[in-house]
Amino acid sequence: MVVDLASQDPNVLRITQGLTVSQSNLVLWTNGQAAVIGGAVALTLSQPIEGEWRSVNWVDSAKTNYGVTVYTARLSNVTTVDVWVDLGKGAVVGWSPNSDAKVETGPVIIATPAGE
Repeated sequence: MVVDLASQDPNVLRITQGLTVSQSNLVLWTNGQAAVIGGAVALTLSQPIEGEWRSVNWVDSAKTNYGVTVYTARLSNVTTVDVWVDLGKGAVVGWSPNSDAKVETGPVIIATPAGE
């Protein structure tokens, strides 16, 4: 379910348009009672991308509550994008570039959406 939602999300499709994408490193989120509530999957890209990303920020150490911040920046060397899926919402809630990405300009916080 996590991979399906990540692969079909309109924003993910927009940033990966025209690229060959492979999926790896599926990590599931649980609620502390072993119920799966979401997850993250890494998408490896055939060439670098640039643009906006939504970062998931964990609010608690158990990683069950999070906030989302929207950034924009010009990036290079983005070979992998981590896509975060909340199964309770049935939606992608964030995506962020790999740690090897080089930030050319920015990042600039665009918004921290309420209720996410």
